[in-house]
Amino acid sequence: MQSSSYRAFLGLVVICPLIAPVALAGVGDFTNQLSPSYRGQPGARYDGYDVFTSAALLPNFADLPGSCAATLLLQTDPSAILTSTGNIYSFASATTIEISLPAEDVVATALLQVKTAASPIDTSSVTLLGTSGNGQPVAISASVVTQLDSIGDEHAFEWDAAALDGIDLHGATVRFSASAPSCSLDVVLLDFQTDREPLETDVDALSLAGGGKQALDLDAGSDRAASIYLVLGSATGTTPGLVLDGVTVPLALDAYTLLMANGGSPGIHATTIGVLDPCGRGSASVTVPAGTDGSLSGLVLHHAFITIQPSIFGVDFASNATPLALGS
Repeated sequence: MQSSSYRAFLGLVVICPLIAPVALAGVGDFTNQLSPSYRGQPGARYDGYDVFTSAALLPNFADLPGSCAATLLLQTDPSAILTSTGNIYSFASATTIEISLPAEDVVATALLQVKTAASPIDTSSVTLLGTSGNGQPVAISASVVTQLDSIGDEHAFEWDAAALDGIDLHGATVRFSASAPSCSLDVVLLDFQTDREPLETDVDALSLAGGGKQALDLDAGSDRAASIYLVLGSATGTTPGLVLDGVTVPLALDAYTLLMANGGSPGIHATTIGVLDPCGRGSASVTVPAGTDGSLSGLVLHHAFITIQPSIFGVDFASNATPLALGS
């Protein structure tokens, strides 16, 4: 049964202003593109390039709807030009493309899709650049290469978890080249799944005497863009879990849970409610004021967040729980 405070909360959140969701739309002339199962989910990243603004030496930014990965695409041949339709083209030599991924993202799986015209890309040149376990640079070829159309203009390159196991892919780079001059780069789509959890924190312990703040980094995936989020907590652990609208939140229901659901307290408190951005991400924090009661030393709080869809008037997602140990 839903508590009265929970029902009241749902009655309030539907009036909060929403950010219009960004759809992960396809590209009209990329007719056979793939959509990986993880796109739009927590930890997933997607960027799409259609109209390029720099032919060479300066980075291009993803321009397709739903792009949230913050990658940069650079073409290295200085003789390349931009066509009237925003393609990258070179008469003189085979172009080389490098896509830089953010340093904070560790790639677990990846899918690159490329559409060209005239000369095709060299499928053997497509690599993901990272660092091996002993610190040496390594170039990893795609696990699966798929020609998506009958004439060879559209290709997909997939790196699975087995191929990337043991490779440091912080700030990885995707690199590929044309097979010959006169390659017109039309569309590039890049999906990758990171190893991050839906809820991550910067610290896992705070001093009661000195106080401090634990930052919470929320990632519910772009499929939940513009959803309302609520951070909940428990002072008694993560089991058996709290079931809301059929979704299990990994927190034990106690007085701290109800306190946070009703806006927190003057003591230990959190920023509890907000709206996820167009990429399905958000931020919150838990604050321990300096001089908080020392009798709480040794207590471990846990926090998790839920997302609420006003259209269904209910909870549709719960994150993992993260700990916060209170010390003297």
